[in-house]
Amino acid sequence: MAVRCARFLKWGQLPAVAIASVLLGAGHPGERVPLHGGAMFSMMAASLVPDVGFTEPLGPSNPYIQVVTLHKDGPVAEAILASSQTPDPSSPFHSDQTRLYATKTWVRLPFTRTEVEAAAIAPPTILTIGADER
Repeated sequence: MAVRCARFLKWGQLPAVAIASVLLGAGHPGERVPLHGGAMFSMMAASLVPDVGFTEPLGPSNPYIQVVTLHKDGPVAEAILASSQTPDPSSPFHSDQTRLYATKTWVRLPFTRTEVEAAAIAPPTILTIGADER
């Protein structure tokens, strides 16, 4: 009964049972990447625009999720970054991760010392806190 009633509800002129990927999306120049939603604590939260759907900014959400699983050959680390790596629309890294998130594609991360050293793109930066800043 509740499901049947929900089909007749409207919220901001959008059906209450609309598919999340139709409503949720990240706006990038010349495109709108549809995003999937989830339960109350695993959702993309954004502003509702009537007849358009939810828009940026994404607001409270799970923009970075990392999972480490243990296998017989060692740990495997994977992650999803919903917001991509830069707000600069001219960068090739502006929506790369958002597209992967939209297709639920996890990125394999280096985990062991050997994997981290092989994947390094620059020397490590060591940050220190001075005695007067503690």
